[in-house]
Amino acid sequence: MMVTNANAYVAVILKGQPKEEVTREIEQKISRAVKSTDRDIQNVFVSSNPDFVDRMAGYGKRIQQGEPIEGLVGEFNEMIRRIFPNAR
Repeated sequence: MMVTNANAYVAVILKGQPKEEVTREIEQKISRAVKSTDRDIQNVFVSSNPDFVDRMAGYGKRIQQGEPIEGLVGEFNEMIRRIFPNAR
C-alpha cells in the first residue's frame, strides 16, 4: 500500500476469486481496514492488476533499499493514471 495526500493505493493478490477480480465487497472491506488505520485517508483504490501488484512490490523494495521517493513520483503517478483512470 502507498499513501499520497488523502489517497491510499492497495495492491492485492486474491486466491479463489473468479478471474481473481476485486469485488465491490472485498474493496469495501479493504477500504474500511485502511481508513481505520489513518483518519486522513479519504479514498482507497484497490487493484489486483498483475502489473500494479508487481510495480507496487518493486516500489517497496526500492524504497527499502534507500532509493529516494522523489525519484519514483513520476513513474508512480503515471501508473496510477493508467490503472485508475477515473480517480481524482
